[in-house]
Amino acid sequence: MGLPIIKQTLAPITLSDNFAVERAHRIPTKPLPPGAPPRPFILNVLNYRDHDAVLASARRLNEIRFENTMISFYPDFSSEVQKQRRQFTAMRAHLREKGLAYAMLYPVRLRVQDGESVRVFSTPEEASDWLDRRG
Repeated sequence: MGLPIIKQTLAPITLSDNFAVERAHRIPTKPLPPGAPPRPFILNVLNYRDHDAVLASARRLNEIRFENTMISFYPDFSSEVQKQRRQFTAMRAHLREKGLAYAMLYPVRLRVQDGESVRVFSTPEEASDWLDRRG
């Protein structure tokens, strides 16, 4: 996956003149049945600004397709950070039900937009207590 594919799927995107992919590979798995989604593809972008531009552009787009296949872009976190972020899954579902905008901040904090105010929580329990008090 090189520059032309990224520019095609994430247009409009502004990348540096020195855009470079340091490493790209698929995750090894057993053979998948016909019609199964494609395997995850790891892409290591050399320049951090380009890395951020790719992720920001992917967030702005609702659906990204390449050759009629839907693709998604996600940041790569350590297994420990992923495990800690997973603890917020139920809370994020509650926030979606209530129509509250939220975002996960690195490494493991939940940012919630409540009208004009912004709240940041370090644990799901803090967020749950606030949501219960809010009503």
